[in-house]
Amino acid sequence: MTDQLENLSEEDFGFEDIYIEGELNSEDLLDKVILYAFDQAQQKLEQGGFVEPFTILIEGDNLKIENHTGEDAAECFESARLSIYAMDKLINAYVFCYDGYVELDDETRDALIVEYASKGDESGEALALLYTEDGDSLTFDDNLYSLGEAPTFFGSKKITSDQLEEV
Repeated sequence: MTDQLENLSEEDFGFEDIYIEGELNSEDLLDKVILYAFDQAQQKLEQGGFVEPFTILIEGDNLKIENHTGEDAAECFESARLSIYAMDKLINAYVFCYDGYVELDDETRDALIVEYASKGDESGEALALLYTEDGDSLTFDDNLYSLGEAPTFFGSKKITSDQLEEV
């Protein structure tokens, strides 16, 4: 999977300037919300907490944050899917953030993962922020990495375990 991890330029995705101010087009707003999701999840881990999976639903200029608890990953994904399905007619885009891992050629790395999609997209996209945990210390990579396509929750039916494994 290392070959599939595409290093995104810092011009496109940097951790500076995550505040949403002024007039933004929908693509700029989505970029800012993606960065906000990564920032919030990173802060939670750095403060010694754990990242409860959450979505940020984008309705015009309005944002709604929802947490998704569950016994396992499938229940959290299903909770997010149901939330997005219920708001489908109202929202333009969503961001789904969770703590997970990516499998590289010969190792598994912890990662904060954001999946996102805009209404009308055939599929979503997934990004990862890799980190290393060493005792009480966390070290986050400086860049985000593309994980490629992810299934979109817009108009989706129940998420299967096979679809979860694809991400």
